[in-house]
Amino acid sequence: MNTDTHSSLLRRHPETVSGPLAVLLFAFAYWGVDSAAAMIPYTLVMAVAVFTAMTSVSTVARSLSWIVLVTVWIVDFFSYFDHSMREVDAGWVVPVAETLIWVWLAMPPAVFLLVCWKSPRPRFDTYLAEAILLVLIGIQMGSYTPGYINGSPDAGEVPVAGILVYLGAAAYFGVAAWLVPTRRIFYGVTALAGIAIASSSMVLFSGGWMQNYVLFPIIALGIPMVGLLLQIAWWGSRKARATAAA
Repeated sequence: MNTDTHSSLLRRHPETVSGPLAVLLFAFAYWGVDSAAAMIPYTLVMAVAVFTAMTSVSTVARSLSWIVLVTVWIVDFFSYFDHSMREVDAGWVVPVAETLIWVWLAMPPAVFLLVCWKSPRPRFDTYLAEAILLVLIGIQMGSYTPGYINGSPDAGEVPVAGILVYLGAAAYFGVAAWLVPTRRIFYGVTALAGIAIASSSMVLFSGGWMQNYVLFPIIALGIPMVGLLLQIAWWGSRKARATAAA
C-alpha cells in the first residue's frame, strides 16, 4: 500500500487514528491526572471527536464521535467542579483550567453552528448532533436563567444579565435559521421565544413558583415545541406535494 493510498484512507476514515488517540487521551485524563489539568486532554478529546465527526465517511464513526463529545463534555465539567471544590490545584493549573472552562462553555454553541453550516442533510449523524447540542445549549441557558442556579434578582431590579442572555440566544438562533433553510421555522420560532423571554424578564425572573415552574417553561419550551411541530408539518406537506407531483 503506497503513501497516496494511506493518505486517502486517513482522509476518508480518520477514526483509524483519531479513535485510538481519543481513547489514550481520555484514559490519561481520567486515570493519570489528579488535578484540573485533566481538562487539557479532555479538551483535546472533544476536538478530536469534532474533527472525526465532520470528516469521516463512516456514519457509525460520525455518530459515535458525537456521543463521545457529549460524554467527555459532561465528564470534563465534573472534573473541573470536583477540583475547584477541593481547591487542590495551584501554580499554572488554575489559570489553565479557568481558561479551558470558557472553551468548554463555548463548545456546544460553536459546534452547533458548525453543524448547521457544514453537515449535510438528510443524514442520521447530523440529526443526532443537532439533538445532542441543542440539549447541551438548553442546559447552559437554564444555568444562566435568573431564579434557578443564579438566584433571583432583588425586587424592582432589572435582570440585565438574563435579558442579554436571551437576546443573545434570539440572535444566535436567528443565525442558525439562516444557515439551515430546512430548519428556519423551528429555529426562527426558537429565536422568537428568546425575544419573548427577554421582553417579559421582569415577570419571569422574579423568582416566584408560578414564574419559575409554569410561565417560564411554557415560554422557553412550549414556543420552540410549537415551532418544531410547524416545521414537521411543513416537511410533511412538502413531501406530500413532491409525491403528488411525481
